[in-house]
Amino acid sequence: MEEYKYLIPEESIDAIMNNVSTLRKIENDLRRVFVEHDYLEVLMPSFEYVDLYNALDSGIEEEKMFQYINFEGKRVALRTDFTIPLARLYSSQKEIGVKRYCYFGNVYRKEKRHKGRSSEFFQAGIELLGQAGFAGDIECLHIIQETLSYLGLKDIKIEMSSAKFYKRLCELVDDTSFVDILKKRDLSSMKILIDRKGIQSPLKDLLIQLPRCFGDIAMLNQMIMMIQDQQLKDALTTAENVSPCILWIDEIEKGLAGSGNSGDGGVSTRMVGQFLFWLQECKKQVFVVATANDVSMLPSELLRRGRFDELFFVDLPTADERREILKIYMRKYLKLDFSGDFSDKIVAISEGFTAADLESTVRELAYRIIANADFRLSEDVIISTFNNVVPLSQTSPEKIEAIRDWGRERAVPASGKPIGVQEISQKSGPKMRRVLV
Repeated sequence: MEEYKYLIPEESIDAIMNNVSTLRKIENDLRRVFVEHDYLEVLMPSFEYVDLYNALDSGIEEEKMFQYINFEGKRVALRTDFTIPLARLYSSQKEIGVKRYCYFGNVYRKEKRHKGRSSEFFQAGIELLGQAGFAGDIECLHIIQETLSYLGLKDIKIEMSSAKFYKRLCELVDDTSFVDILKKRDLSSMKILIDRKGIQSPLKDLLIQLPRCFGDIAMLNQMIMMIQDQQLKDALTTAENVSPCILWIDEIEKGLAGSGNSGDGGVSTRMVGQFLFWLQECKKQVFVVATANDVSMLPSELLRRGRFDELFFVDLPTADERREILKIYMRKYLKLDFSGDFSDKIVAISEGFTAADLESTVRELAYRIIANADFRLSEDVIISTFNNVVPLSQTSPEKIEAIRDWGRERAVPASGKPIGVQEISQKSGPKMRRVLV
């Protein structure tokens, strides 16, 4: 025993000051990235029940666990990873919706005796829970990309997989040896299994390629493109082919709002994922501009910094802005010079109008001129037409205020003036609309 007095077990390793300093710097850099993406740091216990790891199929054999018998006579193990404990935390607290956790700490697994591999090592990472579909994969990949620059590593390989994909394969193959063959990437055993089960193409071709299905980012892109929504894929490809160009997406929430809805078989989620991936990776000169009337319907990952360079808020137009808008539409539809005292009256009447309200009101006057040859346009007719309009700011003032509250915290005012400077005044008394002929 004397010769072991000042030694540590082979499974462990000392960390000298330089190593500790480097480790802490990397840890702090990663923590900053995780926190910026709204990941909550958690401290997990060092011990978990062995049955928990077995029940949730952690992929770690019992032989690799450092096990103990506690005072209750139950088997406990030193933490082998963070995923299973965090899944337990999420489940036990009956969490609902998307949760983002990050962690830093030691894990313990018995490893075979060979140089450079200890049974105690430091782990840092994230767990994105409740975010199903490709959008969650894209978020995790983006964070990985941000963290790589802080690690100082070379020849990095990122391995990805799909639990749903492999679960379905296991159902189709229906053989207990299949999982072990995949773990070992044993092509010879795979061919023997195919012959023994009499598996035919195209499943046969897929299984033969599976053990060798590893590669660089080009292969990843190729696989991603194979499973995307075809219409969205075609639209993005067209934008790249005609670059340099401006891609204008009007009312983007109409197309991407259903990403959390499982009723469409995951189509919306895949569309969001593909669009986010394209925004991140497109190298062509495509300037993307999107508008949204209801930002609350958009997936949160689309609004995160790094997707769009900036978010602008277009508020209700002020008096001066309404005057400029009306000048354009009066000239376009009615061939009128909009100026003088009369313009002041219309600007005052149109308080709370959106630009769309202003255009539709002026356009209505143009329609009446076309429809009725005896119609005579006058100041009184124009005033009565504007008085007959109930703008959105009057029908849904609470909705306008809610959107403004969102914009004050997250967006830049497009006009350069503070959001909400144009107050929503409630006009006194009930308003009765009339049919104007």
